Parts: sequence; C-alpha cells; structure tokens
Amino acid sequence: MSVWVPVTPHFDVSVPYARALNPITGTNWEGTGVQPDVEVPAEAAFDRACELALRAVAESPAAARPEFRDEIQQALGDLGAANDK
Repeated sequence: MSVWVPVTPHFDVSVPYARALNPITGTNWEGTGVQPDVEVPAEAAFDRACELALRAVAESPAAARPEFRDEIQQALGDLGAANDK
C-alpha cells in the first residue's frame, strides 16, 4: 500500500507505508511472484490459459447445450491449430 505525497504543486511521489505478508509463511511475495498452478513457458501462457478456461467451460452445465458445445469445440480446435503453426 502506498500514499501519494505532494513534493511540489505539480509533482507527487508514491511512498509505500505497508507491506503485505502471507499469514502462514510470514513472507512477502514481492520480487518472487506466485507459484503457478500450471507451469508453461511465458510465450505459451496465454494460449494455455485460454485452453484451460475452454476445457472448464466444456465441463460445465452450459456445455450440455449443443450450440455451446459446438462453439467450445470449435474454439479449442482453433486454439490447437494456432499452436501448431
């Protein structure tokens, strides 16, 4: 958390005044990040996230409707084709 402090009439700076801590480990994740649930190279992360989201939707009750199921399968196919290039 930070607060904006005016330095001049036209210039402010952001000054941190608090630090988030994990209540279990007592550590901060700043500079270390968060361990991902699925490890993939950075350049593949977006496509993998889209695939996982589509697969989750495919398993939902909405996928029981044929028009949704077909759209989901088409999107998964398009995603796979784009990754094959």
